[in-house]
Amino acid sequence: MPDTVDTEMPERMRVCVVGPLPPPMGGIARGVAMLVNRFRDDPEVHIEVVDIAQQWRGVHELGRGRRLTAGVRQLTAGAVALRRVLAAGRTDVVHLHSSGGPGVFRDLALLLITRVYRRPVIYHLHFGRIPDIAGRGSREWRLMARAMRLATAVLVLDEASEATVRNQLPTVWVRRMPNGVDLDRLPAPHRDPAPAERTVLFVGWFLHAKGVEDLLTAWRTAAQPGWRLLFVGPADPAYLRSVTEQHQPPASVSFLGELPHAEVLAMMGRCDLFVLPSHTEGFPNVVVEAMALGCPVVATDVGATAEILGDDSGVVVAPSDPVGLAAALRELMTDPVRRAELAGRARARVHRLYGLQSVLRQHTDLWRRVAGSPRHDRRPPAAAPGKHPVGS
Repeated sequence: MPDTVDTEMPERMRVCVVGPLPPPMGGIARGVAMLVNRFRDDPEVHIEVVDIAQQWRGVHELGRGRRLTAGVRQLTAGAVALRRVLAAGRTDVVHLHSSGGPGVFRDLALLLITRVYRRPVIYHLHFGRIPDIAGRGSREWRLMARAMRLATAVLVLDEASEATVRNQLPTVWVRRMPNGVDLDRLPAPHRDPAPAERTVLFVGWFLHAKGVEDLLTAWRTAAQPGWRLLFVGPADPAYLRSVTEQHQPPASVSFLGELPHAEVLAMMGRCDLFVLPSHTEGFPNVVVEAMALGCPVVATDVGATAEILGDDSGVVVAPSDPVGLAAALRELMTDPVRRAELAGRARARVHRLYGLQSVLRQHTDLWRRVAGSPRHDRRPPAAAPGKHPVGS
């Protein structure tokens, strides 16, 4: 293919989004589905999706052999689909979503395919472990660095990740962009001012990495009369059974399993306190949704969580610290004034920073900017002194 690119952009931007679609319903999958739905009839943008969702193993199947076999099948299917789109000339820019880890091998292969077809590509990293990975200088970081150098632009979720990539890889064009929440589709909060029972709500995969065992440990000392703790999200039956046998949760704890998203949002709009004690996160959408629904939040300082809860819009605690988590929960459960203050600030912050329309505008601006640059030029576009380009 020629090294030059037409200076005149097509009227309708053609974007190939490479990422997972539900099921299973995870943060990245939900975000990709949201993009597809919002741009479905857009006169300026046409989106085509290459679905790289896990289809050959469950999220709880962590054995090396099973992961390897499923990963190879996933890579093969994704590579074939991406090549088909690129060979047909149906895209101006590729937007590759990644959760890192072993998936970096797949990312490298897909990025190399875009290089063969000389299409610009945005590499979107949906996890907050980048500073830690870079600090260790591990093989994972070396692979990630190679992948980032292949991309035209790199998107990260939090300030620390942006600074790490900028410092470690100065030739990489890196920008920070939050996830968006469709505020128009959220239910109206409906809280009983004098309920018979108050609720602390956890929403997410029931996994060790989500801090569920820390939360059960903290609940032993944090639980207050008239309060209950609800776990909502898919769980491996064997792991759930093991955790409950070990922790022997009291009657005030309930495990509700996976529920429809609309029902989960309604629960957020009714609950009194939301908690996410994860050991690792990228940009947890559930935290933003809880804030938008007027729910005070306690969450761990991982990924972009502390930035999301900035300006005293929530309580941030250290990860893997059940004692600190218990203290934060106990303080809020016994202080309704403080809960109300946090809820008000949280709703205002989400409406100001994380509304979907604002984030979608950032996406379209970036897509057009990247698609308008020479295919072979991997240098960061120049920015005005003291300012950063789109999404920073």
